[in-house]
Amino acid sequence: MKVLMIGWEFPPYVSGGLGTHTYELTKRMSRDVEIIFLMPDRGEVSVPWMKIERVRATINIGPYTVFSESVISDSIIDSVKKYAEEACKTAKKFDFDIIHCHDWLTALAGIYVKKETGKPLVFTVHSTEYDRSLGNPCPWVLDIEKYGIREADGIIAVSKRIRDQIVEKYGANPEKIRVIYNAIDASVFDCGGKIGPNEDMILYLGRLTLHKGVDHLLRAAKIVIEHHPTAKFVIAGKGDKFNELVELAVDLGIEDNVFFLGYVPQEDLPKLYARADVFVMPSVYEPFGITALEAMAAGTPTIISKTSGVSEVTRNVFKVDFWDAEKMASRILEILNYKELYEEMSNNCRQEAKRITWEDVAAQTIDFYKFLINKK
Repeated sequence: MKVLMIGWEFPPYVSGGLGTHTYELTKRMSRDVEIIFLMPDRGEVSVPWMKIERVRATINIGPYTVFSESVISDSIIDSVKKYAEEACKTAKKFDFDIIHCHDWLTALAGIYVKKETGKPLVFTVHSTEYDRSLGNPCPWVLDIEKYGIREADGIIAVSKRIRDQIVEKYGANPEKIRVIYNAIDASVFDCGGKIGPNEDMILYLGRLTLHKGVDHLLRAAKIVIEHHPTAKFVIAGKGDKFNELVELAVDLGIEDNVFFLGYVPQEDLPKLYARADVFVMPSVYEPFGITALEAMAAGTPTIISKTSGVSEVTRNVFKVDFWDAEKMASRILEILNYKELYEEMSNNCRQEAKRITWEDVAAQTIDFYKFLINKK
């Protein structure tokens, strides 16, 4: 079987979990299928397991960019259309059995290639415009998502929450949808145990955007520090809310206990996770949440938002409402104060992460391909 996969980002050019997803998925799938991967030309990219074809179209926006109707410009619209046209031209050079695109930025490209070749189209929905915009969607982006969902022969949702949303908000046929969760290469993040002394360190890692809920974590931090003055909160990542979050830490009077690291390179993440005593993912909205699995693989006791996709597949974590700062603080304090709880959660998190594998994701995806090809 030959697969034409159309992506938007791929390591080292990544802005979030989508790049990690396509990297890990193609690496595992390549053992059983041949893959041609199309992506915008951002520079030289190569991996030994598949051919990467750079498309002559570059847009300086990421898949998680939030637009308003007044902000999205004709140049962005034209650029997305141009990428679709150029991807379609590039695709003509190859022979393949099925097309697979990811999220709204590549949906048009997938549709164009399908119309040109008649091959079945798979559309993976990693996130939706409704959630990215927190209920104030950009009509143009919304239209592309609806178009992709309508034209796709099969849809992969990365969580049941995403599945339910595209049925309810986008009118998707539920029979076209399969839920295939993200996963983790646990061996990459398992450093063999905690690194360094007990620092009472609580870690957040991710983009600093509104829907990540870091402001709720800082409000919980104030409560934690009142009861546990040595606690320090490490915020790793960058985003448009950086300055606001720094100001919030000052306003809350906890600036001496909060450390903003900015961007942390991928190769440094395992040791950062392993240094932390607690990992918190306080997202208002999170289609999945691979960082939670990474922290679990490192053996770091993990607290996640109930609104995250990863909450559907994990058991050995604490799950809280993102807005409930008191409950979030209570869970953090329990882990910091009770060594037996820390040890139990650390071991259970590590073992659970080992069972959530990309090999399973690849097998489920290939099975879906076969189903759609036979159906066609």
